[in-house]
Amino acid sequence: MIKKLKYTVLTFGMLHAVGAYAFTGAVYGAAPSYIDGFAINGFVRSFYFYNGYNGAQNQRAFALGGILNIKSPTFLKYFSGGLSFFTAHNFGLYDQSKNSYDPLLMGEKNSINSLGQAYIEFSIPKNIVIKAGDQMLHNMPWLHSHDPMLLPDSYQAIFAKYTPNKNIKLYALREFRWQSRTSNAYYNDNYYYPATYEGDSLYGTFGKLPYTAPQTPGTLAFGAKYTNNFMKTEAWYYDFYKIAKMFYMSASFSKNLGSFKPNLGVQYVRQFNNKSILGNINSVTYGVTSGVKYKNAQLRLSYNENEPKPGAFLNGGVVSPYNIGALYTNSIIVGLVQLGAGNAWQVAGSYLFSPQINTNASYAQYNTYIGKSTELDWTIQYNGINELKNFSITNELSFDTGGGAPEGKDAYYEQLDLQYLF
Repeated sequence: MIKKLKYTVLTFGMLHAVGAYAFTGAVYGAAPSYIDGFAINGFVRSFYFYNGYNGAQNQRAFALGGILNIKSPTFLKYFSGGLSFFTAHNFGLYDQSKNSYDPLLMGEKNSINSLGQAYIEFSIPKNIVIKAGDQMLHNMPWLHSHDPMLLPDSYQAIFAKYTPNKNIKLYALREFRWQSRTSNAYYNDNYYYPATYEGDSLYGTFGKLPYTAPQTPGTLAFGAKYTNNFMKTEAWYYDFYKIAKMFYMSASFSKNLGSFKPNLGVQYVRQFNNKSILGNINSVTYGVTSGVKYKNAQLRLSYNENEPKPGAFLNGGVVSPYNIGALYTNSIIVGLVQLGAGNAWQVAGSYLFSPQINTNASYAQYNTYIGKSTELDWTIQYNGINELKNFSITNELSFDTGGGAPEGKDAYYEQLDLQYLF
């Protein structure tokens, strides 16, 4: 049986998604081309993944894949439709019966082919968007599509956004099922379920539930965002059915002072459900982050505290069913979502050498009820110019030690990502 790692799937590439000093978030295509009014774009990506363990079998994987997006022209004044085809292939390069193969990238199969999006959208420009069907979700902390490796996950959902003015956005979501980044179809599960639950090729799970656990019927969520020239705030309510109810709030402030731009952020998470299929959910987490940008350099210091609650799940740990969440101290490999109640601090920085080359690095320490862990991450990215302006190369290195390391072994990770947007 191939070894199923507990943590890494949700964290690879997370520096693309969290913090003020991360690289640009996931992009699923260049500016679209149009054929008879249909917008077409996407990406092609190759991905190499290596895990090195102290005292355990090293693992690796490679795959080539991408996404093709097609969106219809507007019809009946306000309506349009969209399709996205997901595909990934490892070309049978690995013997999947051996522990040297890592199933986190592709699962235990040589190809993934699925309809990642198939939706109908109602839109009044700059005011209302309602989308129903299979879709990727964006701009929602704790429940959004992310692509830490090759393909993003997607959701069967009804999503609505209302923008009454330029400063305020209101959101509502009813998510029914999801398709993980290694799945070929949609299922009523999440990352707390075991691999291959109900036939789902779900890999890299937290593995807290047995195969006999009942299915989850999805999520209900409401949110609001307010922004102005120096402040960004958001507040959310999530009901992860059968898992946890959650309130999440955050605020960030920044100010231009000549060449300097200092910033400050705070966040608060409250979760509860004493009848969860995970056990008693009772969690309080808060955080603060502060930093400064000077010309092409940025520096940030962050702290999170997850209060211990004896008798609760993970001693009062914060839960996040569909991704690693939105805590300030998340690293590429681990975060408090995996490690349980305790505290964490992180120092991170980035530097833009040129419009083509940028890099960032971070160091984090986690002190939780399962022990002390540290993680050092470094990422460098090259973006092409002229005819290669849609081409990029990204290399990420991670070193993890202590009780939070996957399989309890000190770990070294490297991923090499070559991508072309079209």
